[in-house]
Amino acid sequence: MAESTTPTPATKRRRSVWPYALTAMFCVHASIVFITMTFASKTPANAEPDYYEKAIAWNDASESRLTVRREGWSVQAASEDRTVTVRLADRSDAPIGGASVVAVSLHRASPLDRTVLEFEEGTGGRYTAQLPSDRAGLWDLRLSITTADGKHALIAETVELKP
Repeated sequence: MAESTTPTPATKRRRSVWPYALTAMFCVHASIVFITMTFASKTPANAEPDYYEKAIAWNDASESRLTVRREGWSVQAASEDRTVTVRLADRSDAPIGGASVVAVSLHRASPLDRTVLEFEEGTGGRYTAQLPSDRAGLWDLRLSITTADGKHALIAETVELKP
């Protein structure tokens, strides 16, 4: 009697699942890399504008950041509705008047949308400006203050605009 040459289920060699699993993991990884690179290339970079010029002027900017501490100024920023108010006071809490206050404002959710705010002087060392948007959330203000006697200061403040 001749033996059968067709394999029975008991004699079949079981194939390994690892080559398929590794191939699937490679395909998933390649897909993630492709999606990430596509998204990254279409999204504008969150780089600081004019970073090279700012790096060259770093010493001057660093000195201007120390002015507030050295002079003993207090700077308080607050917002209500779309109005931002900055109060400047000296070491004895006397208001500082006659200053030029300019700020670059940016919302934390979209740091590339920057707007320059020019503050108008009010009473009691208060300076006010209108935010360009009614977008609620945290707004970063990069204040540049120049007093009447020529002292210059750079200050970063954050205000919250409530809905």
